[in-house]
Amino acid sequence: MKKSLPHPLISIQFDPARGQSTMCLTYFFYEDGSFVLTESAPYSQEDSTGPATSFRFVGKKDIEAIGSFAQQWGLKLKDCPFDINLPSFDGPQFHLTLNEKRISGSYLRPNLEEAKNNPEVTKPMLKMLTWCSKVSEFIDELMNGLIPSLQGKIKLIDTKDDIIHNLRPVNRFLLYLVKVDTAFFMDEAHTYEDCIKKAAKKVFSQENYPEGKIYSSIFDFLRKEALKALEEAPDRPSFDKKHNEMVHKIMELSENTIDYCDAAYWLDMTYIYLLLTDRYIQDEREVAMLHSPADKGTLIALEKEATQTSYLFFQRAGREEWAPLHISPAYFYLQGIFSHAHPDENETVSEA
Repeated sequence: MKKSLPHPLISIQFDPARGQSTMCLTYFFYEDGSFVLTESAPYSQEDSTGPATSFRFVGKKDIEAIGSFAQQWGLKLKDCPFDINLPSFDGPQFHLTLNEKRISGSYLRPNLEEAKNNPEVTKPMLKMLTWCSKVSEFIDELMNGLIPSLQGKIKLIDTKDDIIHNLRPVNRFLLYLVKVDTAFFMDEAHTYEDCIKKAAKKVFSQENYPEGKIYSSIFDFLRKEALKALEEAPDRPSFDKKHNEMVHKIMELSENTIDYCDAAYWLDMTYIYLLLTDRYIQDEREVAMLHSPADKGTLIALEKEATQTSYLFFQRAGREEWAPLHISPAYFYLQGIFSHAHPDENETVSEA
């Protein structure tokens, strides 16, 4: 198993106002003094990225200053709500990862005195505006205060492909939402083994839950091969081929008591749980190769049957549909989970 990518001390993603053609900018700051700037399509949740530049501060005091800054602001923003997106705000948006903190919000610096004296501004709205102002202060102090004040040397370094594709702040925020949201309960998994177990619990009912030797053999297979297959796949076609082979292996180990759709569902849900740990899968290119989990009910509703053919058609058609939206299938699935837990009151949402 390859070494996972380091979590950034600070990562900030700036998306432009809706409708603007400017690129999304993302900054990653690491505890070794390096930071990376990448460009991507606005509001993108896929692995494609544009130009990237990497630097490193080499002075010990400067590296310590960055760590201290992250710690201090982590305390200042400790009580900030995770979502401070203002209703009907069409301006730029930010997603922030600060140590373990995740915040998404409207990027603006409001005039709080005017807001306080405006009778149309409610107390909850004033609170959100205050936090937006606080986060804007943090960003301004980071970019225009801390960075220019560092005294040591800074050097341009080669940008490593894996660092460029470290999970973006917007996607870490989505993982956080699915894990912490109380409206949708999904057992939290911490270890690789937990992910396999929780996935099986999600897929199988008590009536057809695999047990004994069958369960143990499939569990051992997934523990040895699932993450390895993802990490070693050079591209999507290679992963899709390996994925199909693993599904058939699960069927074989089950002595044909598990069909193709349930086997694929168990494998795909294992990957989703691994992603949700925010630990085992850290590379956007790996996320982009994952399939969108589909249970038999979903396949039957869309394709009139639940077979290998309908599963493969669902995955292929999904990629074609989601690509123009700049979103990877796994993230589309997780967004669907969150949307189902929080339906628009003007829309009708069927039971899963």
